[in-house]
Amino acid sequence: MFALIPCVITAQAHADECKGVVTQDIPDNSYDGKSGTVIEQLHEYEGKPDGTPLTYAVHGGGVYPADHIRILNCTIHKISTDPYYELKLNNTSENADDIIMQKAEAQLLQMGMDNADASNAAYAYAKSPNTACGKMAARAINGDQSAASLILSGGICP
Repeated sequence: MFALIPCVITAQAHADECKGVVTQDIPDNSYDGKSGTVIEQLHEYEGKPDGTPLTYAVHGGGVYPADHIRILNCTIHKISTDPYYELKLNNTSENADDIIMQKAEAQLLQMGMDNADASNAAYAYAKSPNTACGKMAARAINGDQSAASLILSGGICP
């Protein structure tokens, strides 16, 4: 077990881990556009100013019409800037590790880490807390700038 920052579990995280199921066949998409297919790593793409999603996307270029997808593990929240909605992971035990990692990564980025180091350290913090990287990440997250510097120096969080 590892020590958690109190706000980590209670707050929703922005999602890139959202899953959705295709509810009706998507024309011209024979790869993963069949009804019943689960699509992972969905994120925001296009929406209306009222917060209604028009499309979701996945990294690598896949774009899906929102009216053909039912989101499974995230909630849609209206925002005031384009794309006018955001997806947040539901605060469930199934999403706990992803929420922990995203919150930890956000804190490490605020400490000046680059994306790669912050991501590796956050992963270790959530998934391998007893490793050198996991322990150093916990120290950094708890405000130890020297731990953050050690992570940045390389070798601790490959």
